[in-house]
Amino acid sequence: MKKATVYFLLFSTLFLSSCDSVSPKLESDLVIVSGQSFGECIGECTQYLVVKVESSSVEFVSQPYHVENENEKRIFTHNLDDETWKNILSEINTKTFNKLDEVYGCPDCADGGAEWIEISDSSGTHKVTFEYGEEVKGIENLIILLRNQRNALSNKYLSSN
Repeated sequence: MKKATVYFLLFSTLFLSSCDSVSPKLESDLVIVSGQSFGECIGECTQYLVVKVESSSVEFVSQPYHVENENEKRIFTHNLDDETWKNILSEINTKTFNKLDEVYGCPDCADGGAEWIEISDSSGTHKVTFEYGEEVKGIENLIILLRNQRNALSNKYLSSN
């Protein structure tokens, strides 16, 4: 019986320590910002989503490109459904994210637009900026989930205005 327990513990330790798909525990102060912007634009040129791990609600922010006045920002609070929330959180791996370059491609060149994801926690902030509509290897699923959520909230809150 003792031998079986030792083998079980040894196997469990080796199996779990070699598994890269296990996401590290997310810090409660973790904040994810995912946005898009266009330099040569009239209207709501910048839109971004603020996700705080400590809350199941997100802020969707829309603003003219060069905002001088904070009052020009439009901020909407939205509660995510449990499945969307879990899907987003399951794609966050700060260790992998922090190893990514800060810029991919030529964001907003020839007014093609830019997208970004910024992740902040107690260890610091890292921002990855890339061409609008593109994806960055290693965080494709996170980009798609956050982009889809931004687009859904833009349609909900801005299309009727």
